[in-house]
Amino acid sequence: MYCPNSDDVHIFIDEAGDPGVKFKEGSSRYFIVGAAFFPDVDYFDCVNYIRVLKRNKKNEPLEEVKFNSTLPEPRLEMLKLLVGAKGKFGYIYVDKMTYDLKSPKSNFSHYHDMVSCLIRNLIGTLGINRNVRILIDERSKEKHRKPKLSTSLHKEINPVLKEKDFSVHILRSDECNGLQCVDFICGSVFQMIERQKDYYYNIIKNNLILKIQLV
Repeated sequence: MYCPNSDDVHIFIDEAGDPGVKFKEGSSRYFIVGAAFFPDVDYFDCVNYIRVLKRNKKNEPLEEVKFNSTLPEPRLEMLKLLVGAKGKFGYIYVDKMTYDLKSPKSNFSHYHDMVSCLIRNLIGTLGINRNVRILIDERSKEKHRKPKLSTSLHKEINPVLKEKDFSVHILRSDECNGLQCVDFICGSVFQMIERQKDYYYNIIKNNLILKIQLV
């Protein structure tokens, strides 16, 4: 399990929907990249509480909690806990039916653009002047390409941070409580944008500091 250093700023990144454009085969219309930041490590206990609350069929705490596999009541509880932990959230999304994803760039190149834009804007909005650790969920159809993000993101983010250290970590979400937190943020935003259901979104909306559409 990844244990954060409280002296550094940790920004957790996840996604919802898919980057593909095969709509007849089930591709989502929207693709979303979300981020979560917490001022301290209280979020760690939020996940542990829900893990114990849900439990598995053997009445053991779950190894991981996910938005899509969690029932409505624990979902709401988790989101309220994340808000109570003073989380700050942001997201960037694209409407794949109107955005030109069939340009010379691959779908994954647009993912990189979205992550970079979101991180740069979060750092600016939060006024961060400490070392920054970006933690990205590796689970993706193109997860083998995600490690390449580190080099390109360094070039784009370092000028924003000036003298501070910046690093990118690609982790499985079951190894990182923060990635499980941002999964709930992404799930809530996806429900609102893709399905026009704002029930969960309304819980976190006052803590959303960035809402960006890629056009």
